[in-house]
Amino acid sequence: MGRSYETECHGNSPTSANLANCGIIKEAKILDFVEDSINETQTSNEQSELNKERACFPIDLPLNRKSDSGLWEILSAEDIQFWIENGPLKCQNADYDFKFSKMMYQDRDRYCSKSLLMGKKVNGETFNREWVIYSPALGCVFCIVCKLFEPSKCALVSTGYKDWKNSGASILGHEHSSDHRKTSLAYFHRKNNKVF
Repeated sequence: MGRSYETECHGNSPTSANLANCGIIKEAKILDFVEDSINETQTSNEQSELNKERACFPIDLPLNRKSDSGLWEILSAEDIQFWIENGPLKCQNADYDFKFSKMMYQDRDRYCSKSLLMGKKVNGETFNREWVIYSPALGCVFCIVCKLFEPSKCALVSTGYKDWKNSGASILGHEHSSDHRKTSLAYFHRKNNKVF
């Protein structure tokens, strides 16, 4: 476990300078092929397709199949396969009002925002961080690939992350952590029916 991942998981947020010192930013190119496979840059025509994919599931689904990841319990192998087949966009909840994510700080109130669901590649290209999913019930975000493949005590997997003041550096630190890379590869291989 790298230093930035440990601080992210324990609630402290690494700075961009710390991330660069740990070699995380330099390693960003390593998973470009995974990001390209999992995340796609949306054009305006693709946005309507994206909205169709985010359509809600029927109410009578089991709890672990509902689109709010904050309500999920321990995931079975069948639940994991369900989310691999249906994809993270079905539970990203990017179109929800983020008002329940309110956190009060001394300087001001902060909320989750759609910008947290977007990332930027080294070449400046933006992409949808499909792995970041928002829970309207809890007002926090989770990492779906880590939640599916590597349960841990990290807030992005267990209780949900909502430190909006430090979310940029924490999300970036998690995105480039070895555990997240491992689970992203596992997701990619399972999604494409490859033996891993």
